[in-house]
Amino acid sequence: MKKLTQLFFIFSIVTNICLAQSSSTLDSSSGVSKINVLTADSLASGNYKDVFSSFFQLAFNDLSGPQKALAFTSNPYAIMVKANPSLAVDTNYVKYKHLRNLNFNVQVLVDSAYHLTGFSAGIKYALINSRDNTVSKDFITRVIKQTDFDTLTVLVRSVLRHYSRSIDSELVLAINHQFKDDSSTFSSLSSDVRNIIDSIIDANHLTRLKNLIEQNPNVNFRQENNRQYQALVAEWQKKPLWTIAANTTFSPNPSAPTGSNRLSSNNVYLSTEFLWAPFKTRINCEFDVIVSDTISNDVNSTQPNLLRNVASIEPGINFTFKSKNNGKSIFEFKLSGTYYSVTSKQYPSQTSDSSTLNATIRLRIIDDIWAPLTFKMDNNGHVYGSLGVKFNFSTLAGILQRSNN
Repeated sequence: MKKLTQLFFIFSIVTNICLAQSSSTLDSSSGVSKINVLTADSLASGNYKDVFSSFFQLAFNDLSGPQKALAFTSNPYAIMVKANPSLAVDTNYVKYKHLRNLNFNVQVLVDSAYHLTGFSAGIKYALINSRDNTVSKDFITRVIKQTDFDTLTVLVRSVLRHYSRSIDSELVLAINHQFKDDSSTFSSLSSDVRNIIDSIIDANHLTRLKNLIEQNPNVNFRQENNRQYQALVAEWQKKPLWTIAANTTFSPNPSAPTGSNRLSSNNVYLSTEFLWAPFKTRINCEFDVIVSDTISNDVNSTQPNLLRNVASIEPGINFTFKSKNNGKSIFEFKLSGTYYSVTSKQYPSQTSDSSTLNATIRLRIIDDIWAPLTFKMDNNGHVYGSLGVKFNFSTLAGILQRSNN
C-alpha cells in the first residue's frame, strides 16, 4: 500500500504541472479570422491520442498485469510554451512545427507489489501529419471557399464604419448580434437590417450565402459558420498520420561492476504506425497498421545480450462512436490481429511464428480521461487482458487564452 501511495503521489505532482485547461483561439497571419488550435485535438479519437500526443498525456498502463507502468508523453513545443508563455504566438506555432511533430515519453515500471523494476524512454516522430489542420494551407483555403461568412463579416464592419454617424445605434447592435449571438436568426432581424445584408451579398456576389438564406431564413450566421468549420475539422481528422518510434527499457543489473549505475538495456522496440480513415461511413472507422521489431534479452543467458529478435505486423480497424452534440469521440472499438515472427534463435519447442487476435475498447470517462481495455487471444485460445487509464491534458489552452487577451 505504501508503494501504491507513492505512485499516486507522483501522479498528483505531474497532474498539477500539466492541468490548465480552457478553450482558446490563436490568431492566424493567413487572414482567416481565428483558427482554433485546440479544436482538432478535442475532436481527435482516443486511438489517435494514444498514437500521437499533441500536448500532454499521463497514463497508467496495464494496471491488471504483473508489470504496471506510469507513463508521461509530450512534445518539445508544449514544454517550451509551458516554460515560456511568450512563445504562444502564431509565428512560433508555425515555426516550431517540427517540434510539435516530435513526441518523447518516459515510463516508470513497477511489479505487482509496486516495487520499482526499471524505466523506459523513447521518441516518436510524425513523418506525415496531415491531420494538423492548424498549419495546413489547404485547410485555410477550404475554410475560405466553403462559406462567405468571413467575407461578409469584413464587409459588414466596413459598412458600419462608413455609416457610423448616420446609422441608428439599434441597427448596429442588430447586425452585430447576427455574428455574435447564437439566438439571433436572420428572419428575426428588422427589414432594414436584412436589406443591408442582402445588398452587401448581392453587390459582392456571395452566392453560397444567398442560397443558404433562401433555403433557411431562420439561419444564424454564427452557428452555421461554426457548424461548417467543425465539419471541416472533423474531415481533417481522417487524413493520414505516419509515425516512426524507438523505445528502450532499462532495468537493474545486479551483475554490473561496482561503481556503475547498475542499469542495463534489456529491450529495444522499433516501430512505425500508419493511421488513415479514407471512407465516408456512418460510423467513423480508420485503418491502423503497426510494424515493429523487438530486440530483447535471451532468457537463457544470465548476462544482458539483446540477442532475441521478434518482428511483428498488426493491421486493424478502429471504430469511433461520436457525440452528436459536440462531435467528440465517446466510445471506440478496435479490432486487430498481430503476426509475430522470431527472426533469431528459437527457444526449445517454440515455433518461428505465431499470432494473436486483439480487441481494444476505449471509453471516455469524462473530458479527456480514457479507460482502454485490451484483450488478446493467442493460437491456443488463451485470452489475456490489460486495463489502463489515460489522461490527456491541453495545458496550452490557458496559456494561449492569456496570450490572446
